[in-house]
Parts: sequence; C-alpha cells; structure tokens
Amino acid sequence: MPILEVSFGWGHALARTDDGKLFGWGYLADGRIGTIAGKAECSPLEKSENVSRDGSPEEVSEKLVLEAMEKEKDMPILWEPWLLEELSGMKVRNIACGLDHSLLGRTGPQHILEFIEELSDKNPVLASGGRAYSVGLVAKKEVWVWGSSRNGRLGTGSSWDEAEPVPLDNLEGVEVSRAGCGLDHTLLLVSE
Repeated sequence: MPILEVSFGWGHALARTDDGKLFGWGYLADGRIGTIAGKAECSPLEKSENVSRDGSPEEVSEKLVLEAMEKEKDMPILWEPWLLEELSGMKVRNIACGLDHSLLGRTGPQHILEFIEELSDKNPVLASGGRAYSVGLVAKKEVWVWGSSRNGRLGTGSSWDEAEPVPLDNLEGVEVSRAGCGLDHTLLLVSE
C-alpha cells in the first residue's frame, strides 16, 4: 500500500495511502490524530495546579518547567503508525497537520471536508493548518480561513479570530490553485 501523502504537526503525523486509508502516530493527546483504539486523552501539560506561585518569577518558572518535565514521562505517544479506524469506509483524499490539530478531506457526498459544515456545499479540495488557524481551498478556487487571526494570519484585514470558516473576500477575481500554512503565515499559489 504505497503512501501518497504525509503531513507533520508538532509531535504528530498523518500518512495517507493510495487506497485512501489514514494512519497516525506521535503525540496523540487532545484528539490531534483521532481516537486510536480509544487512546485519545487530554494533554498532561495543560494544567499546572500543583505548583506554588510563591517566590520570584524565576523560581515559579523553574517550578513550572520541572513539573512539565515530570509530566512528559507519561505523555501519550504512539511510536508506530496506527490505522485511524474511525475513518474506515471513507476514502481520505487530503491531509494536513497544524501545530496541534489535523485536517482531512474525504471522498463522499460532494467531497466535503469532514465536520466543517460551513464548507459542505463548497466542494473543498485542499486543507492546510498553521499554529492556531486553518485554510481550506474549494473547487471554485476560493480560499476559506478560520482560527486565530493574530498578526494577520488569516489575511482578512482584521485581527478578530474566526471560529467558523469565512471566505477571503479580498481575493475576488483571483484563481488560487494551492494554499499552504506555516507556523504563523499562509502562502497562496495563484494563476495570472
């Protein structure tokens, strides 16, 4: 089963095979690679309730780092690729990993991106993920964005975050053929 596409996030990865199967491995907390065999769980690094806030900022910082290092010993990590069984029966056609999230496109009714209702009638063809935001390209060569808009990541001209996908209206009349996200930036390949 040849691998057609691989995508990497921060500590996790996805691979798509020629028959549309999806495999995930790496850090699996917070569902970033699905719920493999029911192993998805919350990140042990999210909370610091056991650290006393008494002392200088440097002392508190050192305590927080030491606590995080201790928690890392029990981090939920899959060292080998696992089949994402919750997607059996779906043929995946595009994968993308952001910093701590994953996106995928699937074949099926209208080739919709799974779980993104706002794009269900737009025929999405490509997804990409950055640090805290995502980009979708639809069949009409339109770009849709959602997530954190800090420092202009979304390209909407606003610093307001978008919880749901919104079209990039400032690209009207431009045909976009590819979209890719970096940590805090997005690149679009356009036709002239």
